[in-house]
Amino acid sequence: MNQWVKKHTSQIAAFILPVLIMLVLFAVCHAYPFGQRLYDNGDMVNQYIAIMAYFRQNWCNWHALIYSHSLGLGGNFFTVWAYYLASPLNLLALLFPTRLIPVFYELNILLVAGLTGLFTNVYLVRSKWLNRCNVSSKLVTVRLILSTGFALSTYFVTNAACIMWFDVIMLLPLLMLALERLLEDEKPGWFGVLYGMCLLANYYTGYIISVFLVFVVISWLAYQLWIKRATIKYVIRRLVILIIAGGAGLLIGCFTLLPSMHAQKLVSAAPFTITNETLSPLVQLPLGLFNGAISAAQTGIYNKIPMLFTTTLTVILVVTFFLMRRINWREKVICGVGLLILALSVHFQTTYMMWHAFTMPNGYNHRESFVLVFALTALAYYAAQYYLSKPTQIVYWSVALLISIMGILHFATHGTFIQLHTVCVNIILTVIWAVLLRYSFRWSSAALVGLACVDLLSANYVATSQAVTVGLKWPSYSMQERKMGQIINTIRPQKGNFYRIGTNARINNNDPLQFNYYGLSNYTSQQPTFETDFLSSVGYYQKYSWTRWSNFNNGATRAMNDLLGVKYYVHYAAKSLRLTGAKRQLSYYRNEVHHSDGNRVYRSNTAFPLAFKVSDKAVNVPGPYNIDNDPFFVQNNIWNKIAGRQVNMYSEQRVGRKINNSNHTITYYVVANHTGQAYLYIPVQNDPGVVRVSCNGQSITSDLYAMQDVENGVINLGCFKRGDVIDIKLSIKRPLKETWTEYCQMIPDVTVENETAFQRVRAQCTEKIGDIRVNDSRISFGTNGQWKTSMVMLTIPFDIGWHVKVDGHPVKSQKLLGTFMGLIIPSGKHQIQLTYRVPKICSGILALASGIIILRIECKFLEKRRG
Repeated sequence: MNQWVKKHTSQIAAFILPVLIMLVLFAVCHAYPFGQRLYDNGDMVNQYIAIMAYFRQNWCNWHALIYSHSLGLGGNFFTVWAYYLASPLNLLALLFPTRLIPVFYELNILLVAGLTGLFTNVYLVRSKWLNRCNVSSKLVTVRLILSTGFALSTYFVTNAACIMWFDVIMLLPLLMLALERLLEDEKPGWFGVLYGMCLLANYYTGYIISVFLVFVVISWLAYQLWIKRATIKYVIRRLVILIIAGGAGLLIGCFTLLPSMHAQKLVSAAPFTITNETLSPLVQLPLGLFNGAISAAQTGIYNKIPMLFTTTLTVILVVTFFLMRRINWREKVICGVGLLILALSVHFQTTYMMWHAFTMPNGYNHRESFVLVFALTALAYYAAQYYLSKPTQIVYWSVALLISIMGILHFATHGTFIQLHTVCVNIILTVIWAVLLRYSFRWSSAALVGLACVDLLSANYVATSQAVTVGLKWPSYSMQERKMGQIINTIRPQKGNFYRIGTNARINNNDPLQFNYYGLSNYTSQQPTFETDFLSSVGYYQKYSWTRWSNFNNGATRAMNDLLGVKYYVHYAAKSLRLTGAKRQLSYYRNEVHHSDGNRVYRSNTAFPLAFKVSDKAVNVPGPYNIDNDPFFVQNNIWNKIAGRQVNMYSEQRVGRKINNSNHTITYYVVANHTGQAYLYIPVQNDPGVVRVSCNGQSITSDLYAMQDVENGVINLGCFKRGDVIDIKLSIKRPLKETWTEYCQMIPDVTVENETAFQRVRAQCTEKIGDIRVNDSRISFGTNGQWKTSMVMLTIPFDIGWHVKVDGHPVKSQKLLGTFMGLIIPSGKHQIQLTYRVPKICSGILALASGIIILRIECKFLEKRRG
């Protein structure tokens, strides 16, 4: 054991050092367990914790892992798993209770950082391409510093919330080692396996790595033909082996890739365009190389430039590489041109979109930066060997060049993006590193590693501090999760039953996944656009800017809630739980069934079942969603199509108004022309600001539009009788000039609901259908003997993955109302069964098996040929 530890000391240190540095950052920034806030932030809080919690609760139920009714109106969970959870590391979450999933993710960040450092160190030790000369023992220390720098680059610390990317990025050094083994020794096995694993673990990051591999192979071709003078036969033979192994790896990855590509077709994305536009001025491109560039996050610039910093040593060695005479000038040309093309490819919008599967990413820009960071790390190590074999004063020229570049950047950007104190910090670190390199044999390894730790801590402190500041507050979250779970447990559907639950507030948009119930809220990258458009068009969460999630948003109208099967409404007390959402209670929920600690649960006795009869006119598709559209007009249209006649579910009200410019208030006057629940919708395109709404002197909501994920759709004003005066007052807090102008010109939509019409439609639709049973990917129901041939609609999104049988005979389904599943059931008593199969999964399984077979045959053939 002692001998093994002694032999692998450098690898053990490469794993432990990044973990220790991250722990120091946690301690300094008071992250859990050194403080109350977790490092978890951003999409990790908005999406990943809830998705992992759902997986943790359903990992033994494969039906729930195929299709989930907790994904908004329902959806394909396999593709969600393929993007977020496919890495084997996520199986460790099964060891944690659901409430500790946020802690698991924080530990997972530490684990991935350690593994990235370990795998990078292994690559630097074993790479024949990089290890060209035998130098001093100080190279072991440099390897440790460079591998730690790659593991804790500013790219990692900035984007650590998207941990599923780094589950694949940590494999990049091993994949490059396998590529080298393939091209040099004709051994393709590990390359095919690791490439397939990258695509399986996260196909998106796997795609970015695939693009990088093209750059690497082209550089290898240039090296072989221009420097080594290899024969065309030699090159072609290895390229053929690479193509076969890469093709086999791609086929292995198709197990998740094919179903995911099919699902993403339903998600709107920015179209690919050919343009000469850039993401930022060219002068800003090198900013990410320097320590402290992450502080530009305070100005928002970090989303426009790639984060490239690892350590100051890396930058010095890369510059030294191009200045040393002992390195072949042709190697410098190949590496220089390659780095330049890589840098420019992430600078211009067209090539940038190519890195991201020919579209623009939503948030977390420059996700491809890690390939540049890796290339710089490898080049720095290569330069270190030559330099440490014979240290010279050339390093001082590197320092002078770097200081000049920093000065130019500072003055060129007028100190906006690289401030003077940042320049001074970089100059001091650069000079110290240069002195240590020049006299490397006189310094202990501990001094070099210590300086590297200071370098990384100073570079990543701001990003870590910002992440912790907006991270989950653990005591509060733990209390919220426990209390909300207790309430949901009292009303969660039993196995086979189906109904949805709505809430006034939430921990995040994925609460249905978090607490394993059926709801309307969801935020995943795989949610079809037509589904979120439908929910927004009828008055739930309104999608501003690029946002694309759905949200119950404290309900739309009572009739629409019932149509979508919302049987229970949970009103969380503001004093009991501090949550995101609306504080007010919906007036049309009166039947209280549970009360604890101020939190109340109400039941609707008129919620529609999952399947019900509709007219054949429901096949017509509503118009496209627009935030200006009147949701009550859209709902009237829907109810008319469902009933097959004019229903007049909502009656439009005449609205008068009075504007007070001095205190930014607008008063609207309405006289109800019908008895029923009254609703308000405010169509605002510009930044709406924060709006306070009161009705007849009573506060309705004080936080309308306060954040982009609080109430912003249809607002329930209360129940009124015909002839009642409805006095609505809007108070806009510090509006922008264009926003106030829009409010002054805008007339809100006010309507009153027809309770009698709703009851008639419900009675018409819900008769003669019963025995509805739901088991995630399987649904069954029946019709009685009095059933006449009619259309049946299920309030789940239309999906070709659903296979329908009536009395064992396949029938075709169709899309109703532009969103839902529909099927025609003939007259008489029938049993209907729906079974969900993930689209393209059979093709994915076949591709996976084919890839394994092809790779095995190739390895056996080459092994036999070598023998």
